[in-house]
Amino acid sequence: MGIAEELASLLGGEFPRLVPIEPENENCLHGLLYLYLASKRYYVNYTGGRARPDLVVRKPRGRVEVPIEVKLTSSASVVDRGVEQLMSYMKGTDWRTGILFVWDNGKRAAAYSRARELKTVKKWGRTILLVAVKPKS
Repeated sequence: MGIAEELASLLGGEFPRLVPIEPENENCLHGLLYLYLASKRYYVNYTGGRARPDLVVRKPRGRVEVPIEVKLTSSASVVDRGVEQLMSYMKGTDWRTGILFVWDNGKRAAAYSRARELKTVKKWGRTILLVAVKPKS
């Protein structure tokens, strides 16, 4: 079950006619991810990007923040750029681990293939989670 389907099942009691659809753009994906993480009781700070990660998440009683960069793509080059962006955001901060959240909207799974070459990935349907760890300096 993907994130969209799980979110629809969680909200099904209040919104019985809610149907999961594919996100049209990255803003829809930000909203979907924000709702999902908030429903799982995480504290979510939506920064909106602009020289920062799209979301910064932490557990309710935790002190460790994790930056999340969100991409909606079908190409491998966007996955490369996303990892570079995430690493540059983590440079000079206390963040040790970041997450690149990719929604692969392509038919050939090029983004998944590239993500699998780069790092450890988890895949649910069209959703790819790529975990990037900052090297010790």
